[in-house]
Amino acid sequence: SSHLVLGVDIEDTFIDQEVFETPNVEVLIRPSTHEDVSCRIRALRSEYPGRMFVVLDGDHTKDNVMMELQIFTRLLSPGDYLIVEDTNVNGHPVNPEWGPGPWEAVTEFLAANRGAYDRDLERELRFGFTQAPIGFLRRAPGALPVQDPLWLAGASLSNRTYAACEEGRCV
Repeated sequence: SSHLVLGVDIEDTFIDQEVFETPNVEVLIRPSTHEDVSCRIRALRSEYPGRMFVVLDGDHTKDNVMMELQIFTRLLSPGDYLIVEDTNVNGHPVNPEWGPGPWEAVTEFLAANRGAYDRDLERELRFGFTQAPIGFLRRAPGALPVQDPLWLAGASLSNRTYAACEEGRCV
């Protein structure tokens, strides 16, 4: 087949068994930031060279979303699409008590990585309401390498991990 859906979740409790039996659907039970996820996506890129569409809708803390943006931006090619869900929390405009979350991660990431993505305002504004304001992003052509924030330097996101993935082995 020419397509595959890769689902990533931290547990399978709420995933219907039928999903695991569906052709062209693969599920990884891992955090989205786990190295195995990056490695699997790199392998799938060679099997399925077409466009990639990613929806980030997991742990909505700023730090986790920032880590996801760092990881997935390295995996996306120009023209691939990324939606960061629930950027509306922490007072944007709902749940003002939430604390720093997806909105703050997206704005900080885009400020540090100007030109990495083109914001898709047409889709964002299409229905007059969205759970993902500022979260409809298309990987831009000719984007510069991703800039890691200092707090991420000691995290599991490392050049060693990416080098190993490129060699086809997960660490």
